[in-house]
Amino acid sequence: MVNAQNLLAEREEALAYQGQLIQELSTPIVPVFEGVLVLPLTGAVDSRRATQIMESALEQIVGNQADVLILDITGVPVVDTGVANYLIQMARAVNLLGAQVVLVGIGAEIAQTIVQLGVELRNIVTRSNLQAGIEYALRQRGYAIQEA
Repeated sequence: MVNAQNLLAEREEALAYQGQLIQELSTPIVPVFEGVLVLPLTGAVDSRRATQIMESALEQIVGNQADVLILDITGVPVVDTGVANYLIQMARAVNLLGAQVVLVGIGAEIAQTIVQLGVELRNIVTRSNLQAGIEYALRQRGYAIQEA
């Protein structure tokens, strides 16, 4: 009986550890240049994942002393009211740290949804794709990409 309980406890611990690893891997925050981070989001974003993403992003902004967080939602299939509110809350929290969010990867369907929901993205800079977001972030830092 004790052996079965120990085995069950070990399995639960292993599953919890695997779940934590999966969450960390599902929200990589990539430094692309000094002071510029990219957070590519893929898949559905629920409240639990949104909380984890925000905590991780804020920690990385502080740890890297970043000025710009590029949030790439190309891989997010649906933006509903919850996801839109999460984006706004995240932008506010990032602004409180003295950094700026640049939202990239908004597709046609998501743009229509955001407009239909009446979500105001006034304080969030948007760019069409990741490349445009990186170019914007570099300009904010006084750099520019030049063709050779």
